Amino acid sequence: MVTITKIPGLGDYGVFVDGADLENISIEEWQTVYGKLHLDTLVTIFRGTNLSPDRWSELMLAFGRSNSLSPYTFLKKYNLTLDSKLPIQHAFNKMWEDLKAGVYPLTPEDQSFVTESDYTRAPVSVGQAQRVSGQRDEQGRRLGIFAEGELLWHSNESGHLSFTPGVGLLAIDHVVGSSTGFSTTARWYQDQSEAFRSELNELICQHEFQPGKINPGLNLVQDHMFKHNFCPTPNQLPLVIDSPGGIAGLHFSPNTVMGFVGMAQEESDALLARLKSELFDESNVYDHWYKTQHGDLLLFDNSITQHRRLGDVKNRLLYRMGTSYRNLTDHQYQPYRQSEFQHRLQEELADITKVTGQVFKSFKNPIEFTKNT
Repeated sequence: MVTITKIPGLGDYGVFVDGADLENISIEEWQTVYGKLHLDTLVTIFRGTNLSPDRWSELMLAFGRSNSLSPYTFLKKYNLTLDSKLPIQHAFNKMWEDLKAGVYPLTPEDQSFVTESDYTRAPVSVGQAQRVSGQRDEQGRRLGIFAEGELLWHSNESGHLSFTPGVGLLAIDHVVGSSTGFSTTARWYQDQSEAFRSELNELICQHEFQPGKINPGLNLVQDHMFKHNFCPTPNQLPLVIDSPGGIAGLHFSPNTVMGFVGMAQEESDALLARLKSELFDESNVYDHWYKTQHGDLLLFDNSITQHRRLGDVKNRLLYRMGTSYRNLTDHQYQPYRQSEFQHRLQEELADITKVTGQVFKSFKNPIEFTKNT
């Protein structure tokens, strides 16, 4: 029997799901029942699923493949082309192998990113997943991203115009003693006065990568990965956006937001301090402390929801994959309310399609599970 209960601290924007047989669920039920539930609730935690990594990767792709920002960035920056004779996933893999092998001259920082990304890739049958782990190999090399220490509040790809709006984490091993925490900004935003919401709606954030801001003391190699992931170049994006399910909230990642366009730094700092204090107050936070070593599946919105990590991560191992949710909606996700940013996003998605060949379809397209080579 499946039971669905609210997650404490998240109001209407977080639920536990217990008893779901995700290993044998049909793709249609996964999309129409749990996909809709997730879009409506932002944070959905399936406890004790015993889900296999390969089946998990299929379920994540059934929600919608991510926007492939890393391949796009390298194809664009170095004027590369994909092998059009291969399926997209295989073409991405081949490009990555060529980059790793030094076929193309990359900057030292980019070469470090490619090498580390490849080494931390999770072994799943379909899609691109990363290991999130503090484990090391026999030579002492880190096997996963976010390998050490606590992770402060953040959302991934926060400084990217076409950020990936959702993330799935599957607990694999040694997660007890650690937690993944969430703060959904939607409830806080809805609780503000109409006048203050109107002010927030007009604000444009100035994003810039700040070394060590998300993971103090992080090693230089993975700092390069963070820069690529969060904000490779300074950017300006609206503070208030809509989630893929149409829920308004704040696209606010403290590790990249430096201030607000047109606002004096002193005033910006005061508002930033207020947002951090109120958004991350314990009354708005849920930390999921794992009770079993394997099987918890955490699906969470990455548009208006922040997450963090606490606890012991030395031997911790989870798999992580992003999702666009485009197979759950009847339209292309448009987070922005301002016409300038709407047009910019449309142009960038069109360019991603041109450069990568990945067409951004929507609404329950046939799912092609191209096996990884």
